[in-house]
Amino acid sequence: MDVRVKGAHLVAQWVWDCKGDTCGICRQPFEACCPHCRVPGDDCPIITGKCTHTFHIHCIERWTEREVDDPRCPMCRQTWEF
Repeated sequence: MDVRVKGAHLVAQWVWDCKGDTCGICRQPFEACCPHCRVPGDDCPIITGKCTHTFHIHCIERWTEREVDDPRCPMCRQTWEF
């Protein structure tokens, strides 16, 4: 019996490799984008600080802009370092 494949419908899913499910600032899932972006993915990456807390890069950038003198992690209040 010969089998011929006439077509295929492939489905893929991606997830960020990080600890946690949501951004600690905007509370959006990491698979979604931050409130300032329209499309998730490489244009809205996530970043983890030395304190091991993870955020959308745009969320933590805006957070640290407000705390110019001494930027701190919004979760643990340690000095924020990338």
